[in-house]
Amino acid sequence: PSAARLFPDLQSQGLRHPWLAGLRVAAAALFDGRIATARREVMVGESCYAQTLHSIPEAQRLRVYSSDITERKLAEGIVQAQLARLDLLNHITGAIGERQDLQSIFQIVIRSVEENLPIDFGCICLYDQARQLLTVAHVGAGSQSLALELAMTEQADIPVGENGLSRCMRGQLVYEPD
Repeated sequence: PSAARLFPDLQSQGLRHPWLAGLRVAAAALFDGRIATARREVMVGESCYAQTLHSIPEAQRLRVYSSDITERKLAEGIVQAQLARLDLLNHITGAIGERQDLQSIFQIVIRSVEENLPIDFGCICLYDQARQLLTVAHVGAGSQSLALELAMTEQADIPVGENGLSRCMRGQLVYEPD
């Protein structure tokens, strides 16, 4: 009933439909009596469904209860990404605590960011407020070739005018798409 409204092609596709794909394998333990209930998650297009499968032996039928858990899965992904960032921050903080000189701190920070985040270029700059300049203090190992192309090798000066950098220096988050 509800499944037929959600998936008009369910009847015609039968067990080939993504909502029922793999059902025989999932239900095998139900039919031979090893378990009374089975649970699984299935993807149908961009949606995720939690299914609970019950065998009705006297009718030789299988009953499938399903709930759309797409929003929950998206929220779980966001939480997992945030936990990964917090773990990275914790790792960086611990590594910084083990070092005394600024260059080794820069090195561990940029290496951790390059290894754990999807970045194309990573560097650390120091800001000279009087001169309105950023000076590249450290370039990540994975960013060396791009640093040469961009003329942003270590000790390079970057002027901070009325551009995205000046807004960053005032504490604003700036996003500039490709």
